[in-house]
Amino acid sequence: MSVKIAKYWWAFLLRGLAAIAFGVVAIFWRGFTIELLEIMIGIYLFVEGILAIVSAFNVSEHENWWVLVIEGILGIIAGIVIFAIPELSLTIMIYVVAIWLLATSIIKIAVGAIMPIDTSLKWAFIVIGILTLIFALVMTFYPEKVISAMVLVMGIFAFIVGIGFVIFSFQLKKLAK
Repeated sequence: MSVKIAKYWWAFLLRGLAAIAFGVVAIFWRGFTIELLEIMIGIYLFVEGILAIVSAFNVSEHENWWVLVIEGILGIIAGIVIFAIPELSLTIMIYVVAIWLLATSIIKIAVGAIMPIDTSLKWAFIVIGILTLIFALVMTFYPEKVISAMVLVMGIFAFIVGIGFVIFSFQLKKLAK
């Protein structure tokens, strides 16, 4: 991994902090209405997409920067679809999020697998990708159960992935020195 990527550790930190913030709000304010939940998820996916693209442009000298652009575009599209079409049923919204999670899990696992260095950075991306894949599969195969616990589940998931990105960002920061 080039030092160029490490210089922009803060972009991954922002992604982690956004996920943690969403997680905390979702865990502790579970009484939100479905409409507000949809808005929160739409905004989160949109912001996550923007931050992924910012990360990509900051590491554009790395040969695989385009993977972050794809992940970002998928997040932005999913966020817009959820936010712009409030009449989507919650089940359809779950499938939109599950598709986004499935796509980004594959991207995260692939990025971790092709990282040219052998450090804990590789395992961090692979673990984040595996957690994302598991969550996508749960959402796909058990949508009715996810609906009943969606706020809590999304909050816990976002919090854990956020911590993963924060850890990853500080490991990148160490490489930048």
